[in-house]
Amino acid sequence: MPIVIVSKGKDFAAWRAAGDFAATCRQNLLKRTESLLSDESEEFFGEAVSELERRTVEHEASLARLRALTAQAAAAATPDRLKVLLGEFYAENYAFFGQNHSSSAFFQLSDEFVSALCAALVAHAREKLGPPASDLPPLAIIALGVGTCHELTPFWRLQLVMVHGEEQTPQERLVAAFCRMLHDAFETAGLRLDMQITPLNPEWRGSLADWQQRLSLGLEQGGALSGGDIVRLANQQALYSEQGVADEFRNSCTLLLSRSRAALAYMVARVTELSNGIGLMGGLRLEKKGPQRGLFGLLDHALLPLSAAVSVLNLIKGGSASGTPRRIRELLNRGAIDVEMAERLLEAWHLFSELRLKREAALQPEWGGQAAFYLDLNMLDGVEQDRFKACLETVAMIQRHVGIAFGSWEEQA
Repeated sequence: MPIVIVSKGKDFAAWRAAGDFAATCRQNLLKRTESLLSDESEEFFGEAVSELERRTVEHEASLARLRALTAQAAAAATPDRLKVLLGEFYAENYAFFGQNHSSSAFFQLSDEFVSALCAALVAHAREKLGPPASDLPPLAIIALGVGTCHELTPFWRLQLVMVHGEEQTPQERLVAAFCRMLHDAFETAGLRLDMQITPLNPEWRGSLADWQQRLSLGLEQGGALSGGDIVRLANQQALYSEQGVADEFRNSCTLLLSRSRAALAYMVARVTELSNGIGLMGGLRLEKKGPQRGLFGLLDHALLPLSAAVSVLNLIKGGSASGTPRRIRELLNRGAIDVEMAERLLEAWHLFSELRLKREAALQPEWGGQAAFYLDLNMLDGVEQDRFKACLETVAMIQRHVGIAFGSWEEQA
């Protein structure tokens, strides 16, 4: 189905794209019956209806199982139990994706499950800490990084930070103990964590005031946070939050970054330097050596440059949405891009995400391998290859647009 950005409302049946899809199906079915006798046509349509009913039942059953697994994760008491549920959930979610090919549905369900899992792990860490846990202030656990924000899969190493409120000043030893227990619980539960950007590291935990100071210093030369760290803080997904801590943290980061020329200039430079997968002579960039030789780096040349460009453009335009599809729609609503560009960006995101999830589905549960991020273009037919290249050209276009938008921002600043 084509991406139609002007479709409005929650009633899917009323969307123009849904009507076009239904009309196309009807025409294809009628075409299939042109040479059939009346009784043969009746049998054909009966079989088509039965197939739709069967798939509807399968869809509802899969969705019910996924919801049930998320509920079980929220109620689970131990990381060991959560590890079992994690494996069951993603096996079911990849199978569900195989039925409907909806990246949006996969990521939404994944978000819900990981948030439930994180809440259970926080509760486990508090319980393990014992009575001193009552002295902990309200806190939030937040995932960082382009390509992670609302696109969680077990193939990606989570970069996590811990932020806490200011209601009381906890002892550093208590916070460190809690973060160590939480990190260990995540690993026991089967989620792969980054070993540097983790609450285990004192630089990646602290109060709202601590974080504001770090970011402010990082925006000045010689600050503690590097440019890459600042880019990560521009892309956040709250996995767990108490008393609005995550929202306050995100709003503070967005405000500081959107007003800093140094931060925006660095991010724009990073975005324009990222490969969009198209070489100087118009060919696609393939790996030249190593185990992935001859394959296309879907992560480095497609997903990351697209997500990064949309993220930075949204920041330049004063947006606050998180997740690439939401940011594209916010950019459209703000007049930063037109309808055609929005539709092209959404189509690119859906295509790249679908190819990514297909690769992951074929390889899971071997979550530690890098092969999921590489694509054999020979597996695509001619029409698919043309569509893929057109989407890469859309990435190149939005990268150029980011540079132009930043130039306009500088003139108005």
